[in-house]
Amino acid sequence: MNTKYQRARSIKYLLILMVGFIVCLGSVLECSYDSSYMDEQPVHKPASVPSSKKKVSQRQVMTNEGPATFRGIPWFAKKENIRGLHFIKHDEDEMVNIYVRRGERLTLDNIKLTRVEYWFDDGRFQAGVIKAKGKKNYEEIKKIMLKELGPGSCEDSGESASKLPRIPGHEWPSRMCSWELRRANVLLYYYKSNGSIELTIMGEGVKYPDDRLTY
Repeated sequence: MNTKYQRARSIKYLLILMVGFIVCLGSVLECSYDSSYMDEQPVHKPASVPSSKKKVSQRQVMTNEGPATFRGIPWFAKKENIRGLHFIKHDEDEMVNIYVRRGERLTLDNIKLTRVEYWFDDGRFQAGVIKAKGKKNYEEIKKIMLKELGPGSCEDSGESASKLPRIPGHEWPSRMCSWELRRANVLLYYYKSNGSIELTIMGEGVKYPDDRLTY
């Protein structure tokens, strides 16, 4: 992965670890789970799924190592191989180019989403970000993640954020959860000031996909 992207992400994780350390000093657990937030399937033929799992329906089955894709797109896929992308902006803080996808389904189960973003670095897909609004929706998304990813490291009191230094132009999340898995790191944030929610899934530790495939 690009060094500048790793550096930016390392700073972000350090801040997250500060919050987690203040709250629980616990370790993150990994559990078996099935996906329910990656709704769309890749164009190429997926691996066969036992008939008993097919009723999980149009949702990709994941292993306890974490998701290998985000809405049907594998981590580190080439930008040119993904159809329907529309450039939004370059994020200087995260050091990534941000895209949205035409025709995106803006729902997560029954939760209405405001936007789904695709983050790229050096032309490779690095992370997917799901955005929504409202404290109630945060709690619903949290329930989904806990069910599918297992216990994570969560801070819902806002006390830890209040102890962190104030940074001009930056707001600490008042509620948050994180999961560290082999194939992906997952962060769920809720910002009290405007009620915004960010669910970020970042690819980790997987090989580049076949560059001949399109999605």
